[in-house]
Amino acid sequence: MGFGTGRDSLWFARTGRRVRGLDFAESAVAHGRAEAAERDLPCEFDLLDLYDDQAVTRAATSLTATPGPRAVYGRFLVHSLEDAGRANLVRLAADVLRNGGGELFLEFRTGKDLGQEHLFGDDHFRQFIDPMVVELEIEDLGGAVTYREEGCGLAVYRTEDPHVARIVAHFPAGARR
Repeated sequence: MGFGTGRDSLWFARTGRRVRGLDFAESAVAHGRAEAAERDLPCEFDLLDLYDDQAVTRAATSLTATPGPRAVYGRFLVHSLEDAGRANLVRLAADVLRNGGGELFLEFRTGKDLGQEHLFGDDHFRQFIDPMVVELEIEDLGGAVTYREEGCGLAVYRTEDPHVARIVAHFPAGARR
């Protein structure tokens, strides 16, 4: 989810996983498709607006159409979403993962990163969120957080070492809200 440059999606595909990346940016989708084709990797990249409730429902239906183990992965996505987008992200993950069970993997900036120097500046939206808020949203939809870690040193990029949270949550097959 929110694959950006596609770097993680392409890595997952190189390790033998079936990948479907969803992002809001048309340019990201075009770039991901071109990279997958150039490297002959089995990745699909499509558009998804997490603020469009109907599009999120359609995506969940489409993603559950193929049997098999599932994981939903979002790195540096949660803090780029307003509350409604984050709610739809968690709802999409819950709907997809409850159909057969699976894991949700999230990494995002926390409130402790607010006011720190950001390599890409502060000219775009960031919501520095308390990880407990995300954990409670996951649990409200039937998921169980199985791993949570917070701190610096987890997502170092060049000169930036943001304070982030990593959350892994399990949604058992058939779990209901």
